[in-house]
Amino acid sequence: AGDSIINGVVFAELDPGARTYFGVPPEISGIVVVEIDPLSAAGRAGIEEGDVILQIGREPIASLGQAVVARDKIEGSKLLLRVLGWQGIKFTLLEEEID
Repeated sequence: AGDSIINGVVFAELDPGARTYFGVPPEISGIVVVEIDPLSAAGRAGIEEGDVILQIGREPIASLGQAVVARDKIEGSKLLLRVLGWQGIKFTLLEEEID
């Protein structure tokens, strides 16, 4: 499930090991980017390994399951993400290629 939410991105749950490895504070809920294709829409938009996706569209995300449900609610190719990266929290708009 962690590789079907956004094209070119592999996600993982924010378990204690991932929190420690990526330095994510305990009060943050989301899913973490563990692998990214730099040529994908997300890679070109500046999403990086270790970034935490906090929201997809208007839906807060705390698990891979929630991310899949939130992604499925969005129609069309534009995808708004709320992302926690090393520079802080930002909004990123992706334009995904439709297969």
